[in-house]
Amino acid sequence: MHVLHVVSFVTERCGWVVARGGGAGADALFAVLPALCTHAQHHHMLRAAALAALVHLVKALGECAPNVRPWVLNVVNESTKLSEPAHVYLLEDALELWLAVLETSAAADPALLQLAHNLCPILEQSTEHLRIVVYIMQAYALLCPEEFFSGAGGKCMALLDDMLSDMRTEGVITVLKMAEICVSVAFPERNALLGVRVVWPTLLRVVHCLLEGDDLPMVLSVKLCLLSRVILLSTDLFYKAVQEASVGLVEYDSDPAKVLSRLLHVWTEKMNLVTQVERWKVVGLGLAALLTTQNATVLERFPAILLNLTEVLNDVMKMEESGNYVDALVSPPGSRPASPLEGRGGAARWGAGAGGAGSAGPAGEGEEGARSAHEARRRRFAAAHPARALDLRAVTHHQLETLKSQVGPETFERLLQSTDKETLQQIREYIPL
Repeated sequence: MHVLHVVSFVTERCGWVVARGGGAGADALFAVLPALCTHAQHHHMLRAAALAALVHLVKALGECAPNVRPWVLNVVNESTKLSEPAHVYLLEDALELWLAVLETSAAADPALLQLAHNLCPILEQSTEHLRIVVYIMQAYALLCPEEFFSGAGGKCMALLDDMLSDMRTEGVITVLKMAEICVSVAFPERNALLGVRVVWPTLLRVVHCLLEGDDLPMVLSVKLCLLSRVILLSTDLFYKAVQEASVGLVEYDSDPAKVLSRLLHVWTEKMNLVTQVERWKVVGLGLAALLTTQNATVLERFPAILLNLTEVLNDVMKMEESGNYVDALVSPPGSRPASPLEGRGGAARWGAGAGGAGSAGPAGEGEEGARSAHEARRRRFAAAHPARALDLRAVTHHQLETLKSQVGPETFERLLQSTDKETLQQIREYIPL
């Protein structure tokens, strides 16, 4: 055990030496660890030390060698099955090893997908390992979203939704962020809205909670961001969620229009509680997307929507030396996005209007310096985040021009006249109205 602890210690702190040396020493360790684990079958603490050493070796090498991968996955499987008595000693290290294998995998294989079915029982047992389980789910979401959420991932999201009402604030935020990632990852065209379907019960729960209007700022921020991501993917799905959420709400006469009115009231009144600028911008993009849905309830909130969009523009726009305003959050070509697990924007129809700030440039260039396959996936994921990929001024201008063509110049002018003069003065600094 002492030797294994030393191996873990040295590998953790000098992993770059192991990687630079081509893994010659690691190969010898990989060769002896299977026999050691077999020998220590009833010595659980020794097996736990071996798992910890494995974690550091896999991370240092940046890969799980094909010749030992089946054995490693089998070890993870046995150590994360709650029916095995040894899981009491091995579960924590096995989850870390599981995550390390996922992060070094270039593609998912049947064994890795089968392993995902061990997640639900772990979540059902307690929330003790919630954070690491969600990290594993995030890794699956980036590696193989369709396969994962069509099977074990979908069951995990349903279970997490059932657990939400009993969770503390930190757990709620963790689950909602996972739901946001589920909505945001790129699915094949044939299954483009799978993520929304998987988190549908959570989405309805979020609408109900927002109607109360008493969330803590951080929880409110994540909930509004989740709704905005759904809107950017499909406004029809957003309105469908509002309609389903209104069923049985006696205080709103089960009327979707009244529910939407209350939801937009809370949204526009409390949006300034969103402190993280990337999230604030995404929530603003969600509001902007609603402007052209030809919904009377949305247009009733036009002054409040325009006020909030103006405040976000004031925060994200900066003046260049040339005197022109630019969206400071839009990633310039070749830059590395700042938030590696924030998601992707689905509003491709605004890509051209955003000055061509799409995801292809930053993602492709950022991958060159990635230390692992997972890091490359994270960078591609982050590069398409709507806060980094969409120019808020261009989107807002596009939406207002579209709205003007929908309602006609006279009605549009009346909408503007219903807005505070100071708001109009400020927004005209960025957008010609």
